[in-house]
Amino acid sequence: MRDKIFESLEAYMTTMSEQLGSTPDRATVKDLYMKKVSEALGMEVYEGEWTEEEEAMAKEIDARFLSDEWLYQKGQLKQQGVKIHQDVHIVEAAFKAQGGLIRIIARLREGRIDDVTISGDFTLLPVFALGALEQSLRGVAATPENLKSKIEEAYYRLNIQSPGVTPTDFTTAIMNAVTPPQAA
Repeated sequence: MRDKIFESLEAYMTTMSEQLGSTPDRATVKDLYMKKVSEALGMEVYEGEWTEEEEAMAKEIDARFLSDEWLYQKGQLKQQGVKIHQDVHIVEAAFKAQGGLIRIIARLREGRIDDVTISGDFTLLPVFALGALEQSLRGVAATPENLKSKIEEAYYRLNIQSPGVTPTDFTTAIMNAVTPPQAA
């Protein structure tokens, strides 16, 4: 997943120098930032040292958001995936099918599969079918119907055989990454 995040950050990040043609003065950027934060919060924001109360509150918040209770609510990771850009996310999930574990790492862009890596301990024949399956999913809207249709089409076109693993299993694995199951 780290490779996919790094690759995506390189594709979707830029610098002020690239956008403006030169590097702006640090003090100018800092002043503008402070002004915009003050406007957004509707109050004056200024530099200074944290009070003991602010430091204690920050430590309490850090501890809460690092606790198992917060991270693993009802057995699910609260925040799944990494936001790369406004509408670009890297997500991952695993699904245990009868024929083996299916792992998914996907980059989503505007609700579509921008890139996907499928791995696991299942059998998929012919040997090139996995790469072809991943390629066939690029650009597909991340809905169960569209995904299953594309996967079934690839199965038919490539005469894929996967003992104990069906197109529905792959669809479920991808949808688990795209939309994590809701806690009951």
